Amino acid sequence: MINYSLPQLSTFLAVAETRSFRLAAERLAVSQPAASERVRQLEERLGVRLLHRTTRSVTLTPEGERLAQAAARALADLGDLAEELRDQATLQRGRILVAAMPSVAAGVLPSAMAAFRERFPGVRVDLLDTPLGRALDAVSSGEAVMAVASRPTRRKAFDFAPLFEDPCLAVIRRDHRLGKRREVRLDELVAEPLLCSPKTAGLRDTVETAFARERLSFVPAHEATTMDTLIALAEAGFGITFAPGIVLNRASLKRCRAVPIAGGAMTREIGIVTAHGRSPSPAAAAFRDFLKQRFAARGAA
Repeated sequence: MINYSLPQLSTFLAVAETRSFRLAAERLAVSQPAASERVRQLEERLGVRLLHRTTRSVTLTPEGERLAQAAARALADLGDLAEELRDQATLQRGRILVAAMPSVAAGVLPSAMAAFRERFPGVRVDLLDTPLGRALDAVSSGEAVMAVASRPTRRKAFDFAPLFEDPCLAVIRRDHRLGKRREVRLDELVAEPLLCSPKTAGLRDTVETAFARERLSFVPAHEATTMDTLIALAEAGFGITFAPGIVLNRASLKRCRAVPIAGGAMTREIGIVTAHGRSPSPAAAAFRDFLKQRFAARGAA
């Protein structure tokens, strides 16, 4: 590998463009002997003559012409990249992908993303609405800079910064024997047909963990991917389902009621999931800090 420096290359290009060591030195704010020495060192490193020098003029050799064209492109690309990186560092521009479980993606992130865009209009935040397993895979692979999701069980692979707690409630038909209760216990639900999301979803982890903590078995009678379908099945009389509070805040229940579970037995912790040991970009760090401040303020309120 040929060892040459950026000052040597930029000085040569300035001489090539001005056809003068004096003008090149003035452009670069260096002395004329320093400019001449840089070009001499570059020629020595490359092993070719780049310039024809006379007392009155400076012209390029064929090799100098080729290098000048390549150097102009390279330095222009470097300049564009440096400007882009500076803009990203100052949050003038940037783009990140954030993964989130569907309930979180629909329940809390759109308003947070809109508020972040008002503060940093040059930074674009794209949202990947996907089940927990897929969201964690996206973070692990680097496709997404973070996930807003429940605490992952693979704790060594990820870092988790909590944002808020989201209680899950039982969705029960109003005409059911438990439908008018102020709260229900999990042991009262074991004998009922239970409806839940598949194992790839974060809600399923929350439900199974809650039943296991009470040493109760959990075998769903029906599974469905979306909360809309689970609630529709509950309203049609197929059983009792569970829904996060952030979903029920937006849901329109007709034949069902959302009944709290005694003792907060089914509460999930929602937070920011990032890959362990991976440094965030300026945009990712800004969005992470923005979410922390936003939900800390809400919690304090």
